[in-house]
Amino acid sequence: MSGLGRSCYRNAIVQECVSTPAGGQGCMSGGLVFPPVGIAHVTDDLVNLCLRPSFGSASIRVNTSAQPNSAPHVGSVLTILCSFALAKRIRTRGMHSSLQFDCLENAPATRRSGGESEDYVRSLADTPAPNTPGETLADLYFRPFRRVLNWGSERSGAPWVLRSYDDFQRTPAVRERILAMASRAAEFGPVVSPSHMRLPIRIKCPVCDLMDKHGTHTSITSGETPLITSRCRDHGVFSESLSLATPSYVDLNTALRDVLKCSAFIADMKEGVHTVMLDGGDWGGSWCWEVVMRALGLLGDRVELAPTRLFAPLIVDDTGAKLSKTIYVSDHAYGDLPAWAVDFSRQDDEAWGMRMERLWGIAEELVSSPRRFFRNYTLHSLMGL
Repeated sequence: MSGLGRSCYRNAIVQECVSTPAGGQGCMSGGLVFPPVGIAHVTDDLVNLCLRPSFGSASIRVNTSAQPNSAPHVGSVLTILCSFALAKRIRTRGMHSSLQFDCLENAPATRRSGGESEDYVRSLADTPAPNTPGETLADLYFRPFRRVLNWGSERSGAPWVLRSYDDFQRTPAVRERILAMASRAAEFGPVVSPSHMRLPIRIKCPVCDLMDKHGTHTSITSGETPLITSRCRDHGVFSESLSLATPSYVDLNTALRDVLKCSAFIADMKEGVHTVMLDGGDWGGSWCWEVVMRALGLLGDRVELAPTRLFAPLIVDDTGAKLSKTIYVSDHAYGDLPAWAVDFSRQDDEAWGMRMERLWGIAEELVSSPRRFFRNYTLHSLMGL
Protein backbone atom coordinates (compact mmCIF):
# COMPACT_ATOMS: atom_id res chain seq x y z
CA MET A 1 0.00 0.00 0.00
CA SER A 2 1.40 3.42 -0.91
CA GLY A 3 2.10 6.05 1.70
CA LEU A 4 -0.89 8.08 0.49
CA GLY A 5 -3.15 5.02 0.52
CA ARG A 6 -1.96 4.08 4.00
CA SER A 7 -2.62 7.62 5.22
CA CYS A 8 -6.16 7.59 3.78
CA TYR A 9 -6.77 4.20 5.35
CA ARG A 10 -5.68 5.39 8.77
CA ASN A 11 -7.88 8.47 8.48
CA ALA A 12 -10.78 6.12 7.79
CA ILE A 13 -9.89 4.10 10.88
CA VAL A 14 -9.84 7.27 12.98
CA GLN A 15 -13.25 8.23 11.59
CA GLU A 16 -14.59 4.75 12.42
CA CYS A 17 -13.27 4.96 15.96
CA VAL A 18 -14.77 8.33 16.79
CA SER A 19 -18.19 7.79 15.22
CA THR A 20 -21.09 6.23 17.07
CA PRO A 21 -23.80 4.23 15.29
CA ALA A 22 -27.46 5.09 15.70
CA GLY A 23 -28.66 4.35 19.18
CA GLY A 24 -25.16 3.57 20.40
CA GLN A 25 -25.88 -0.17 20.43
CA GLY A 26 -23.07 -2.70 20.26
CA CYS A 27 -20.25 -0.26 20.98
CA MET A 28 -17.52 0.20 23.53
CA SER A 29 -14.98 2.99 23.94
CA GLY A 30 -13.67 4.24 20.62
CA GLY A 31 -16.95 3.74 18.77
CA LEU A 32 -16.17 0.26 17.43
CA VAL A 33 -19.22 -1.70 16.30
CA PHE A 34 -19.97 -5.23 17.52
CA PRO A 35 -22.67 -6.82 15.38
CA PRO A 36 -23.70 -10.31 16.51
CA VAL A 37 -22.22 -13.02 14.29
CA GLY A 38 -22.53 -16.80 14.28
CA ILE A 39 -22.59 -18.28 17.75
CA ALA A 40 -22.99 -14.86 19.35
CA HIS A 41 -26.67 -15.20 18.40
CA VAL A 42 -27.15 -18.13 20.77
CA THR A 43 -24.95 -17.36 23.78
CA ASP A 44 -24.05 -14.19 25.64
CA ASP A 45 -21.08 -15.67 27.52
CA LEU A 46 -18.15 -17.72 26.22
CA VAL A 47 -18.07 -19.68 29.46
CA ASN A 48 -21.46 -21.18 28.58
CA LEU A 49 -19.68 -23.05 25.79
CA CYS A 50 -17.15 -24.45 28.27
CA LEU A 51 -19.50 -25.55 31.05
CA ARG A 52 -22.12 -27.62 29.28
CA PRO A 53 -23.71 -30.06 31.75
CA SER A 54 -23.05 -33.01 29.43
CA PHE A 55 -19.29 -32.63 29.91
CA GLY A 56 -19.42 -33.43 33.62
CA SER A 57 -15.82 -32.31 34.10
CA ALA A 58 -14.15 -31.65 37.43
CA SER A 59 -11.74 -29.13 35.92
CA ILE A 60 -11.15 -27.24 32.71
CA ARG A 61 -7.84 -26.87 30.94
CA VAL A 62 -7.40 -24.00 28.49
CA ASN A 63 -4.93 -24.98 25.77
CA THR A 64 -3.18 -22.53 23.47
CA SER A 65 -0.07 -22.83 21.35
CA ALA A 66 2.53 -20.95 19.34
CA GLN A 67 5.60 -21.51 17.22
CA PRO A 68 8.61 -19.83 18.86
CA ASN A 69 10.11 -18.78 15.50
CA SER A 70 10.51 -15.19 16.71
CA ALA A 71 9.52 -13.11 19.69
CA PRO A 72 5.69 -12.82 19.94
CA HIS A 73 3.92 -10.01 18.12
CA VAL A 74 0.98 -8.17 19.62
CA GLY A 75 -1.54 -10.63 18.16
CA SER A 76 0.20 -13.59 19.79
CA VAL A 77 0.31 -11.76 23.12
CA LEU A 78 -3.40 -10.96 22.90
CA THR A 79 -4.28 -14.60 22.17
CA ILE A 80 -2.30 -15.77 25.22
CA LEU A 81 -3.92 -13.14 27.44
CA CYS A 82 -7.39 -14.08 26.14
CA SER A 83 -6.60 -17.66 27.19
CA PHE A 84 -5.73 -16.55 30.72
CA ALA A 85 -8.73 -14.20 30.87
CA LEU A 86 -11.01 -17.09 29.92
CA ALA A 87 -9.41 -19.31 32.58
CA LYS A 88 -10.06 -16.57 35.15
CA ARG A 89 -13.67 -16.19 34.00
CA ILE A 90 -14.23 -19.95 34.28
CA ARG A 91 -13.07 -19.76 37.90
CA THR A 92 -15.80 -17.25 38.69
CA ARG A 93 -18.26 -20.09 37.99
CA GLY A 94 -16.70 -22.22 40.73
CA MET A 95 -14.63 -24.46 38.42
CA HIS A 96 -10.90 -25.08 38.65
CA SER A 97 -9.03 -23.94 35.55
CA SER A 98 -5.46 -23.90 34.30
CA LEU A 99 -3.60 -23.11 31.10
CA GLN A 100 -1.53 -25.51 29.00
CA PHE A 101 0.85 -23.91 26.52
CA ASP A 102 1.97 -26.03 23.57
CA CYS A 103 5.38 -24.82 22.45
CA LEU A 104 5.85 -25.92 18.84
CA GLU A 105 9.62 -26.11 18.72
CA ASN A 106 9.28 -28.49 15.76
CA ALA A 107 8.50 -25.50 13.51
CA PRO A 108 10.96 -25.04 10.63
CA ALA A 109 14.00 -22.86 11.20
CA THR A 110 16.13 -23.86 8.22
CA ARG A 111 14.98 -24.58 4.67
CA ARG A 112 17.15 -26.14 2.00
CA SER A 113 16.23 -27.02 -1.53
CA GLY A 114 16.89 -30.50 -2.86
CA GLY A 115 15.80 -29.64 -6.38
CA GLU A 116 12.58 -28.58 -8.08
CA SER A 117 9.51 -29.08 -5.83
CA GLU A 118 11.71 -30.44 -3.04
CA ASP A 119 11.95 -28.76 0.31
CA TYR A 120 13.97 -29.90 3.33
CA VAL A 121 13.61 -28.33 6.76
CA ARG A 122 15.36 -28.43 10.12
CA SER A 123 13.38 -27.60 13.25
CA LEU A 124 13.92 -24.74 15.68
CA ALA A 125 14.87 -27.31 18.33
CA ASP A 126 17.65 -28.68 16.10
CA THR A 127 19.07 -25.32 15.05
CA PRO A 128 21.74 -23.72 17.28
CA ALA A 129 21.16 -20.15 18.37
CA PRO A 130 23.81 -17.74 17.09
CA ASN A 131 26.51 -16.74 19.56
CA THR A 132 24.98 -18.82 22.36
CA PRO A 133 26.68 -22.21 22.77
CA GLY A 134 24.33 -24.97 23.93
CA GLU A 135 21.17 -23.00 23.16
CA THR A 136 18.77 -23.59 20.26
CA LEU A 137 16.65 -21.09 18.38
CA ALA A 138 13.61 -22.54 20.18
CA ASP A 139 15.26 -21.73 23.54
CA LEU A 140 16.14 -18.23 22.40
CA TYR A 141 12.71 -17.28 21.08
CA PHE A 142 10.72 -18.91 23.86
CA ARG A 143 12.11 -16.58 26.54
CA PRO A 144 9.83 -13.63 25.67
CA PHE A 145 6.87 -16.04 25.47
CA ARG A 146 7.68 -17.32 28.96
CA ARG A 147 7.68 -13.75 30.28
CA VAL A 148 4.18 -13.18 28.85
CA LEU A 149 2.94 -16.52 30.22
CA ASN A 150 4.29 -15.84 33.71
CA TRP A 151 2.70 -12.39 33.71
CA GLY A 152 -0.66 -13.74 32.54
CA SER A 153 -0.63 -16.46 35.16
CA GLU A 154 0.07 -14.00 37.97
CA ARG A 155 -2.55 -11.56 36.71
CA SER A 156 -5.29 -14.16 36.26
CA GLY A 157 -4.50 -16.50 39.16
CA ALA A 158 -4.52 -19.48 36.78
CA PRO A 159 -1.42 -21.72 36.79
CA TRP A 160 0.20 -22.66 33.49
CA VAL A 161 2.22 -25.64 32.33
CA LEU A 162 4.48 -26.02 29.32
CA ARG A 163 4.18 -28.89 26.88
CA SER A 164 6.82 -29.18 24.17
CA TYR A 165 6.06 -30.75 20.82
CA ASP A 166 8.49 -33.55 21.67
CA ASP A 167 6.53 -34.32 24.85
CA PHE A 168 3.28 -34.18 22.87
CA GLN A 169 4.35 -36.67 20.20
CA ARG A 170 5.59 -39.11 22.86
CA THR A 171 2.29 -39.09 24.79
CA PRO A 172 0.80 -42.62 24.72
CA ALA A 173 -2.62 -41.40 23.54
CA VAL A 174 -0.99 -39.47 20.70
CA ARG A 175 1.32 -42.35 19.72
CA GLU A 176 -1.61 -44.74 19.59
CA ARG A 177 -3.39 -42.43 17.19
CA ILE A 178 -0.30 -41.85 15.05
CA LEU A 179 -0.03 -45.63 14.66
CA ALA A 180 -3.73 -45.92 13.81
CA MET A 181 -3.48 -43.24 11.14
CA ALA A 182 -0.20 -44.55 9.72
CA SER A 183 -1.72 -48.00 9.34
CA ARG A 184 -4.56 -46.38 7.29
CA ALA A 185 -2.48 -43.75 5.52
CA ALA A 186 -4.41 -44.01 2.27
CA GLU A 187 -7.64 -43.04 4.07
CA PHE A 188 -6.29 -40.18 6.16
CA GLY A 189 -3.91 -38.62 3.62
CA PRO A 190 -6.60 -36.96 1.45
CA VAL A 191 -8.33 -35.54 4.56
CA VAL A 192 -5.36 -33.93 6.30
CA SER A 193 -3.38 -33.12 3.15
CA PRO A 194 -5.82 -32.66 0.24
CA SER A 195 -3.19 -31.20 -2.11
CA HIS A 196 -0.47 -33.79 -1.63
CA MET A 197 -2.80 -36.71 -0.77
CA ARG A 198 -0.18 -38.10 1.62
CA LEU A 199 -0.18 -38.56 5.37
CA PRO A 200 2.18 -35.75 6.46
CA ILE A 201 4.46 -37.64 8.86
CA ARG A 202 8.15 -36.72 8.75
CA ILE A 203 11.26 -38.29 10.27
CA LYS A 204 14.67 -36.72 10.83
CA CYS A 205 17.82 -37.67 9.01
CA PRO A 206 19.89 -39.40 11.73
CA VAL A 207 22.98 -37.50 10.60
CA CYS A 208 21.89 -33.88 10.01
CA ASP A 209 18.26 -33.66 11.29
CA LEU A 210 16.88 -32.44 7.94
CA MET A 211 13.33 -33.58 7.10
CA ASP A 212 11.51 -33.99 3.80
CA LYS A 213 8.88 -31.29 4.36
CA HIS A 214 6.28 -32.27 1.77
CA GLY A 215 6.94 -36.02 1.82
CA THR A 216 8.24 -36.02 -1.75
CA HIS A 217 10.70 -38.80 -0.85
CA THR A 218 8.85 -40.26 2.14
CA SER A 219 6.68 -43.38 2.14
CA ILE A 220 4.71 -45.26 4.79
CA THR A 221 4.44 -49.04 4.76
CA SER A 222 1.25 -49.83 6.66
CA GLY A 223 0.96 -52.68 9.11
CA GLU A 224 0.96 -53.47 12.82
CA THR A 225 4.35 -51.72 13.03
CA PRO A 226 4.29 -49.09 10.27
CA LEU A 227 7.63 -48.35 8.60
CA ILE A 228 8.44 -44.82 7.48
CA THR A 229 11.15 -44.53 4.83
CA SER A 230 12.58 -41.16 3.78
CA ARG A 231 15.54 -39.71 1.94
CA CYS A 232 17.90 -36.94 2.98
CA ARG A 233 19.28 -34.78 0.19
CA ASP A 234 22.77 -35.18 1.66
CA HIS A 235 22.81 -38.59 3.37
CA GLY A 236 20.50 -40.84 1.41
CA VAL A 237 17.72 -43.21 2.47
CA PHE A 238 16.84 -43.99 6.10
CA SER A 239 13.89 -45.58 7.92
CA GLU A 240 12.05 -45.59 11.25
CA SER A 241 9.64 -48.18 12.64
CA LEU A 242 6.70 -46.83 14.61
CA SER A 243 5.46 -48.54 17.74
CA LEU A 244 4.47 -47.63 21.27
CA ALA A 245 7.63 -49.28 22.54
CA THR A 246 10.13 -47.30 20.44
CA PRO A 247 11.16 -43.73 21.34
CA SER A 248 11.38 -42.65 17.69
CA TYR A 249 10.70 -38.98 16.92
CA VAL A 250 8.01 -38.22 14.35
CA ASP A 251 7.18 -34.77 13.06
CA LEU A 252 3.61 -33.94 12.08
CA ASN A 253 2.33 -31.11 9.95
CA THR A 254 -0.10 -28.60 11.43
CA ALA A 255 -3.25 -30.35 10.23
CA LEU A 256 -2.27 -33.77 11.53
CA ARG A 257 -1.07 -32.36 14.85
CA ASP A 258 -4.36 -30.51 15.32
CA VAL A 259 -6.39 -33.66 14.65
CA LEU A 260 -4.28 -35.67 17.11
CA LYS A 261 -4.59 -32.97 19.79
CA CYS A 262 -8.38 -32.99 19.52
CA SER A 263 -8.53 -36.78 19.55
CA ALA A 264 -6.23 -37.05 22.58
CA PHE A 265 -8.29 -34.42 24.41
CA ILE A 266 -11.40 -36.52 23.75
CA ALA A 267 -9.61 -39.39 25.51
CA ASP A 268 -8.88 -37.04 28.44
CA MET A 269 -12.59 -36.27 28.71
CA LYS A 270 -13.13 -39.85 29.78
CA GLU A 271 -10.85 -39.07 32.75
CA GLY A 272 -12.91 -36.03 33.74
CA VAL A 273 -10.72 -33.27 32.23
CA HIS A 274 -12.34 -31.05 29.63
CA THR A 275 -10.12 -28.94 27.38
CA VAL A 276 -10.90 -25.61 25.76
CA MET A 277 -8.63 -25.00 22.78
CA LEU A 278 -8.16 -21.27 22.22
CA ASP A 279 -6.13 -20.36 19.16
CA GLY A 280 -5.83 -17.50 16.69
CA GLY A 281 -8.80 -16.82 14.44
CA ASP A 282 -6.98 -18.10 11.34
CA TRP A 283 -7.54 -21.68 12.56
CA GLY A 284 -11.31 -21.40 12.56
CA GLY A 285 -13.91 -21.88 9.86
CA SER A 286 -13.36 -24.48 7.12
CA TRP A 287 -10.25 -25.82 8.81
CA CYS A 288 -12.16 -27.27 11.75
CA TRP A 289 -14.89 -28.81 9.66
CA GLU A 290 -13.10 -30.04 6.54
CA VAL A 291 -9.95 -31.30 8.25
CA VAL A 292 -10.39 -31.88 11.96
CA MET A 293 -13.98 -33.13 12.22
CA ARG A 294 -13.72 -35.43 9.20
CA ALA A 295 -10.50 -36.96 10.53
CA LEU A 296 -12.02 -37.44 14.00
CA GLY A 297 -14.88 -39.29 12.33
CA LEU A 298 -12.43 -41.62 10.58
CA LEU A 299 -10.73 -42.27 13.92
CA GLY A 300 -14.08 -43.25 15.42
CA ASP A 301 -14.01 -40.55 18.08
CA ARG A 302 -17.15 -39.42 19.91
CA VAL A 303 -17.30 -35.90 18.56
CA GLU A 304 -19.78 -34.84 21.23
CA LEU A 305 -16.82 -35.10 23.63
CA ALA A 306 -14.56 -32.98 21.42
CA PRO A 307 -12.84 -30.04 23.10
CA THR A 308 -14.52 -26.68 23.03
CA ARG A 309 -12.81 -24.65 20.30
CA LEU A 310 -12.60 -20.87 20.47
CA PHE A 311 -10.67 -18.59 18.14
CA ALA A 312 -9.30 -15.30 19.38
CA PRO A 313 -9.76 -12.19 17.25
CA LEU A 314 -7.21 -11.69 14.52
CA ILE A 315 -5.14 -8.53 14.57
CA VAL A 316 -5.03 -7.48 10.93
CA ASP A 317 -2.84 -5.10 8.99
CA ASP A 318 -3.85 -2.23 6.71
CA THR A 319 -4.85 -4.63 3.93
CA GLY A 320 -7.07 -6.81 6.14
CA ALA A 321 -4.56 -9.67 6.31
CA LYS A 322 -3.57 -11.11 9.67
CA LEU A 323 -0.44 -9.77 11.30
CA SER A 324 1.87 -12.65 10.42
CA LYS A 325 5.01 -13.72 12.25
CA THR A 326 5.98 -15.87 9.27
CA ILE A 327 5.94 -12.92 6.88
CA TYR A 328 7.73 -10.71 9.38
CA VAL A 329 10.45 -13.29 9.98
CA SER A 330 11.00 -14.18 6.32
CA ASP A 331 10.60 -10.77 4.68
CA HIS A 332 11.11 -8.29 7.55
CA ALA A 333 7.78 -6.76 6.61
CA TYR A 334 5.70 -4.18 8.50
CA GLY A 335 8.47 -1.61 8.50
CA ASP A 336 5.90 1.15 8.98
CA LEU A 337 4.56 -0.31 12.23
CA PRO A 338 5.98 0.38 15.69
CA ALA A 339 8.67 -2.12 16.67
CA TRP A 340 6.71 -3.44 19.68
CA ALA A 341 3.78 -4.45 17.47
CA VAL A 342 5.80 -7.04 15.53
CA ASP A 343 8.26 -7.91 18.31
CA PHE A 344 6.72 -7.35 21.72
CA SER A 345 10.12 -7.62 23.43
CA ARG A 346 11.39 -4.50 21.65
CA GLN A 347 10.39 -2.02 24.34
CA ASP A 348 11.67 -1.08 27.75
CA ASP A 349 10.28 -2.69 30.90
CA GLU A 350 8.00 0.23 31.74
CA ALA A 351 6.39 0.29 28.30
CA TRP A 352 6.13 -3.52 28.27
CA GLY A 353 4.30 -3.51 31.60
CA MET A 354 1.99 -0.68 30.56
CA ARG A 355 1.00 -2.38 27.30
CA MET A 356 0.52 -5.73 29.04
CA GLU A 357 -1.92 -4.11 31.47
CA ARG A 358 -3.87 -2.49 28.66
CA LEU A 359 -3.90 -5.66 26.55
CA TRP A 360 -5.10 -7.53 29.63
CA GLY A 361 -7.98 -5.09 29.96
CA ILE A 362 -8.84 -5.68 26.29
CA ALA A 363 -8.60 -9.47 26.74
CA GLU A 364 -10.97 -9.42 29.73
CA GLU A 365 -13.44 -7.30 27.80
CA LEU A 366 -13.25 -9.59 24.76
CA VAL A 367 -13.95 -12.80 26.67
CA SER A 368 -16.81 -11.11 28.52
CA SER A 369 -18.85 -10.85 25.33
CA PRO A 370 -19.12 -13.07 22.23
CA ARG A 371 -19.97 -9.94 20.22
CA ARG A 372 -16.58 -8.49 21.08
CA PHE A 373 -14.71 -11.76 20.83
CA PHE A 374 -15.93 -13.01 17.45
CA ARG A 375 -14.60 -10.26 15.21
CA ASN A 376 -11.24 -9.02 13.96
CA TYR A 377 -9.45 -5.80 14.84
CA THR A 378 -7.08 -3.65 12.88
CA LEU A 379 -3.81 -2.94 14.56
CA HIS A 380 -4.68 0.74 14.37
CA SER A 381 -7.75 0.21 16.54
CA LEU A 382 -5.26 -0.84 19.24
CA MET A 383 -2.74 1.91 18.54
CA GLY A 384 -3.96 3.85 21.57
CA LEU A 385 -1.66 1.52 23.49
